[in-house]
Amino acid sequence: MFHQLLTPVAHNLFLSFLVGIIPIAVVLILLGVIRLPAWLSALVGLIVGLLIAVFVWQMPFQLAASSTLNGMIFALWPVMSTVPSFRQGLARSLVGPGFRAG
Repeated sequence: MFHQLLTPVAHNLFLSFLVGIIPIAVVLILLGVIRLPAWLSALVGLIVGLLIAVFVWQMPFQLAASSTLNGMIFALWPVMSTVPSFRQGLARSLVGPGFRAG
């Protein structure tokens, strides 16, 4: 079982906090200063966060990868569940009140 280290950077909570905030700072800098697209900024932030989790917090890579996949599924699930209802509502508004789905 993986036990998370609370102070992996020089046994100092503040330094560990500074290292932990790096992925957020990377995303904000890429979005606001460099003006990369959001999907690319998020991907770079994800990679930086994974590297920090594996190498600084000593999280096993398999656990980090499965946690990432779990997070992506739970983030996409609500979006994917609303797309069919949006398409159906759009079709009804375009075709008119006589439209019946499936």
